[in-house]
Order: sequence, then structure tokens, then C-alpha cells
Amino acid sequence: MHWSCVHIEHMRLTWALQVTFHSLLLSEYEAKDRPRSCSVYLSANSDGSYTYFFSPGATLILDRFLRFWEATSCPEPANLVDLSIAL
Repeated sequence: MHWSCVHIEHMRLTWALQVTFHSLLLSEYEAKDRPRSCSVYLSANSDGSYTYFFSPGATLILDRFLRFWEATSCPEPANLVDLSIAL
């Protein structure tokens, strides 16, 4: 299994997209009965963009959600302890 990430970057609408994404993510998580193996981390980047990192368990559980948002495969973040916990 692999990690996945969604990068949110839109010069004028970044904040609105980030809030919408996070709200939909929480709704999807709750609809799946809050699975324990569903870890998601958030990086607020210095350029004003946001990147969500989905653990292998979250990648599997939230597959349809990730396909909708065009997630890409990525390596496990090296700085996991420095990221915010989104789920």
C-alpha cells in the first residue's frame, strides 16, 4: 500500500478550496464510521498552498474521495511530526 496526497493551490481561492476540502473530508470520514486506521496529515505551505497526506489505510478507505480530488501517490512525509493532524 502507498501514501497519497492532494495539493490545493489556486491563487485566489486557496483558502475557500481548503475549507471546502476539509469539510468534505470530515463528512466522508464520519460516513465511514470514523475508522481508526485512517490517518490524514496537513501541511500549510509557505506559498499559501495546502497539502494533505493520506496514510496507506486512509488511501484505501477514502479511495473514491481521493479519486474525485485527483490525488497522487507520494512517499511518506519525512517530517510527519511537524504536520498538523487533519484526521
